[in-house]
Amino acid sequence: MMNIQWTDDLAIGISVIDEQHKTLISRAASFSRAVESG
Repeated sequence: MMNIQWTDDLAIGISVIDEQHKTLISRAASFSRAVESG
């Protein structure tokens, strides 16, 4: 599947939104790993 990971170039400069995006990406990565492991 995909390697989903936060990188600083994804930041938009609004800390509240950047933190929400970091959380969203972290959860998507966890979901992706769970799907891969079955």
